[in-house]
Amino acid sequence: SSRDRGFSSTSSMSIWPRQRTLFLAALTAFPYRRLCQIGPAVLQRREQLPSWTLHSPRNSLTYLGLTLFAAGTSYTWSKNISDGRGAGGVGGTSSLRAQNPHLLSAERALSDEHFAHRFVASPIYQLPFGRGRRFLNDSPSAVNALLGGWTVASIVTLSSGGRANLSVRGNPANTGTGNRPNSLRDWRLGAGTRSLDRWFDTEAFERNAPYTYGNAARNLIEAPGLVNVDFAIYKAFSIQESLTVQFRAEAFNISNTPFFSRPNTQFGNRNFGQIGGAGRPRNLQFGLKIIF
Repeated sequence: SSRDRGFSSTSSMSIWPRQRTLFLAALTAFPYRRLCQIGPAVLQRREQLPSWTLHSPRNSLTYLGLTLFAAGTSYTWSKNISDGRGAGGVGGTSSLRAQNPHLLSAERALSDEHFAHRFVASPIYQLPFGRGRRFLNDSPSAVNALLGGWTVASIVTLSSGGRANLSVRGNPANTGTGNRPNSLRDWRLGAGTRSLDRWFDTEAFERNAPYTYGNAARNLIEAPGLVNVDFAIYKAFSIQESLTVQFRAEAFNISNTPFFSRPNTQFGNRNFGQIGGAGRPRNLQFGLKIIF
């Protein structure tokens, strides 16, 4: 079907709506209500706000109560649908305004906050060395200070990629709103042919004709996913009965696995379909914490 190929419910539609009654005031659209005093009349402005739908059959597994090992694990499988731009904190890339304000159903698509799969594990493990533990329980003070009492912890995050919204360089529709191109066929590339220089099939799209809307759906492209492992090792040194110093060594993204940014999705841009950035690399830090 056309929707399976990434088409919205509008296909090269004319941007000119039916003739409507003209009022004494023309009100621009902002995402809130407001009273506007114009001449002798008081007009009330309203706007259709975006809506969201969340489908989340969620399974959460938590393992607690073990003496030396406690692990918290969660997995989320979800589908988040909206017809407007989401929060900037998740990197929302949709246009702030609908392509066709007279056909909001064409904006209904996977939202900026949609991540189909997300797995997080946060294990904590006390190494079995040193006094009060399985091995080296009777070790001398110097050996215990060096090898005993260490704890390791980690946070493992695996997540599907977010969404990337297509746009068109320029303003072919001449509307001032975000233009989307026409989708000609399936744009997905297999794992063997996809690369940072060609994340999707750029030839599967064409520029929308002048004074028409493109038929590509909103948030059509999936960005790269996330594989991240944070690791920490720490030990508490007892100085006095009421004074303890904790040493911590932490590594964020210890595997140095790149988290690539969203691809360029502006049709007509020389970098269309390419990924040109990534998140932070491995980051090491050391610290001392005084507990009293």
